[in-house]
Amino acid sequence: MEDDFFNVPDAKRELRQGIVECQKRGVVYSVKWLAEICHGLAGVDIDGEDERDNFDIRLESKAPKEYDNYFLGKSNFDVREYYRAAHLGRNVSSPVFRFLHLYATFMAAEKRRLDSATDQSNLNDSSHFKDLVLTSSPKNSGWACLKSKGVKEDVPWSALKG
Repeated sequence: MEDDFFNVPDAKRELRQGIVECQKRGVVYSVKWLAEICHGLAGVDIDGEDERDNFDIRLESKAPKEYDNYFLGKSNFDVREYYRAAHLGRNVSSPVFRFLHLYATFMAAEKRRLDSATDQSNLNDSSHFKDLVLTSSPKNSGWACLKSKGVKEDVPWSALKG
């Protein structure tokens, strides 16, 4: 019944062609969506059927069976989802996809390290709380100084600099 509406291998061929065309234009999120759809059709075999799929997607040093994984891994890498890109390239045979897997693993670790470093620096920096405590104290407020008709000697200078 599905074949009455469209031919699935032709749809997968057009998806691959759309991936290549969107990559040329730099529309990375569209490439990712098309690659996810194409990866969902992994059971549909179009490689080597005929010459209709012989356009710009013949990728050097990559096995035709790995095209769907490569396109999805590369699109995840392009949108900076390094962990997902590395996960897709776990069991690959082509050297290009193997390099993408290793580099995505490295970038995922770097991204995780940088994210945790920025989180830690924000959490451990409590120097601004000292000034907040001094200025928010009721006896050190500007209103308290004005109300007591002058500045007392025990008011810290940092609280008055404001």
